[in-house]
Amino acid sequence: MNKPLRRIAIFCGLLVLALLLRDNWIQYVKADSYQSDKANPRVTIERYAQPRGDIIADGKPV
Repeated sequence: MNKPLRRIAIFCGLLVLALLLRDNWIQYVKADSYQSDKANPRVTIERYAQPRGDIIADGKPV
């Protein structure tokens, strides 16, 4: 393998390693802060996903 190609391969390998490290950092270290963030719409979506009961009109479920 010639020298320029080896440098490119090492650089690409370092980029992949950096991506994997950042991904693990987000998943394991920052997960709680992202989950409890007020701007996260998933909390609201989960709250409205729960069934809340039947709609009653004239004493009968609609």
